[in-house]
Order: sequence, then structure tokens, then C-alpha cells
Amino acid sequence: MYNLPSNINNIFLNPRGFGFNFVEKWVFTTNHKRVGINYMWYCILAGVVATFLATVIKLELGESGSLYCGGNMRIYLSVVTGHAVVMVFLTYVPVYYGAFTNYLIPIQLGARDFAYPRLNNFSF
Repeated sequence: MYNLPSNINNIFLNPRGFGFNFVEKWVFTTNHKRVGINYMWYCILAGVVATFLATVIKLELGESGSLYCGGNMRIYLSVVTGHAVVMVFLTYVPVYYGAFTNYLIPIQLGARDFAYPRLNNFSF
């Protein structure tokens, strides 16, 4: 048959035997810097979505007539509103209040971490 290596658990699991190493390091982290970096990656992803919506808006305005929204003005207005919501509430607010606060405030105060690090991670 097959001979499995004796360290099969160490290959797929971390040495403590709980979850994958990446998930434990980045998703379940209590480090304020990693939580701030998670916020930044989330904002970059939201920025890509907002850029796509802005491209649809510019393509629609670049041609006479409505080509990309199928002649329906409600779809165009929904795209404009969606772009605004994504930019304000999914990009700007998390960057200022999530990423910069989690990353910079403990460094500026000289603290090791926030008072409740698990609650800080739960907010993300």
C-alpha cells in the first residue's frame, strides 16, 4: 500500500495542530498591525470594484446614447449610486478608521497592542 510520512500532521497543520498556518496568522490574529493590514487589503479589493463601476460610468458617458446599460436610465443611476456607496463606505471609511487606526495608534502611543485585541479582530 501507501506509506504515509510520520510527520503528516506537520505538513498540513501547524505544529500546534489547529487550523492552517495562514488562516491562524491572518484571520484569527490579535496583532494590531495584521488587523490594519487586513483592512488595507479589504479596501484595495473594494477600490478595484469601485474602479470597475467608475469605468462603466465613463464608458456610458463617452458614447451618445445608452449602450452599456441597455437604454435603461435606472441601471445607470444604480451604477452611479453603487460607485458612491462603495467608495465612501467600503473604501474611505475603513481606510481611515480601520487601517490607519489599528496600525498607527498603538505605535504612536507606545503601546504593545489595543486593550482588547480579540474584540479588535472581531470588528474586522
